[in-house]
Amino acid sequence: MNSCFIISLCLSSSSFFIDILSIEAAPDYLFHDCPNTTLFTPNSTYRSNLHALLSSLSSAAAGSTDGFANAIAGQNPLERAYGLFLCRGDLNSTECSRCVAAGEQDILHRCPNQRVSTIWYDQCMLRYSNRSILSAMERSLDRVLYDVGNVTDPTRFREEGCSSGGKLH
Repeated sequence: MNSCFIISLCLSSSSFFIDILSIEAAPDYLFHDCPNTTLFTPNSTYRSNLHALLSSLSSAAAGSTDGFANAIAGQNPLERAYGLFLCRGDLNSTECSRCVAAGEQDILHRCPNQRVSTIWYDQCMLRYSNRSILSAMERSLDRVLYDVGNVTDPTRFREEGCSSGGKLH
């Protein structure tokens, strides 16, 4: 995530002020999935539960020390919203929180009225469903996201990958 700075310089006859504001860039969007299998109506209980769930996940991200949380919102099993987020391991809680908050708004825009949706950024992933998603492997997603960055030392990269059985450390 990149940071931008705005410097404001105010001059008056007797003094001047410099104000520096930090503006964080939006997370780097990668992909989203809205399987369009089940929709909810705009004024439904599920919609209320989904908004409560996303708010809960955003709050959890702000205080997260491990970059992961899950939550459930709703009393009625047929209207419950289940969700989770996972942030990249090198992010602090502030960066993780920013990414999850961006995902909260973005996923509702990209997948309106969807009961099941996932959005990926370079920094985090946010997912929700109308059924339990913990310990449930998702097999329907077939998107491969490649890293197109350059490797500075290709020989070492190949050696590390092969010598550790494919596991980089």
